Amino acid sequence: MPGWASSAGFFDRGAAGGGAAAVLRVLHDEGLRGDDPSAALPRPVMQRPLPKVLDMDEVEAMVVAVEERASSGRPLVAGEQ
Repeated sequence: MPGWASSAGFFDRGAAGGGAAAVLRVLHDEGLRGDDPSAALPRPVMQRPLPKVLDMDEVEAMVVAVEERASSGRPLVAGEQ
């Protein structure tokens, strides 16, 4: 997993368990497994709340800020001021 993805909250420890749980549920549903132990596995948890909806003025201000930053020659790096 890329470091930026983890620090941005895109992944968490429960994400791997979510994939394994899905496989176990399919195996149970298809009759290839008699039980479904997926409930014992960790579930993915959202680490950050979803962003609020932006109004048009906020979107315009964000676009202007990105354009100014891009034209300054400074790198566009998340979290840097």
